[in-house]
Amino acid sequence: MTTQENLYQLVAQIPRGRWIGYGDLGSCCETPISGLIVGRFMHQCPAGLPWWRVIGRDGTPLISKLDAKLGLEQLQWLAEEGVEVRDGRAGASSRLTVEEFVTSIARKM
Repeated sequence: MTTQENLYQLVAQIPRGRWIGYGDLGSCCETPISGLIVGRFMHQCPAGLPWWRVIGRDGTPLISKLDAKLGLEQLQWLAEEGVEVRDGRAGASSRLTVEEFVTSIARKM
């Protein structure tokens, strides 16, 4: 499995109503990668993957730098899942830490 495929498998396991930062997600890959590489891979993600659950570590939709409409869409998707959105950021209370994410994956195995 490639690192990119591994990343997409991880993204598919992010629970509804939760989000994780690019760098944190990258550190969970079998071969850890940087947040920058996660962003590049996410730009190419397959249809149906919950891409909106991967966001800047402070809750900012970094995709807004490339496309403001996609940034708004990302926050709308998160809000629909129950994430508090305020001042253009996803609420910290819905953020998945690396430890929480790794634990949730281990439970599924």
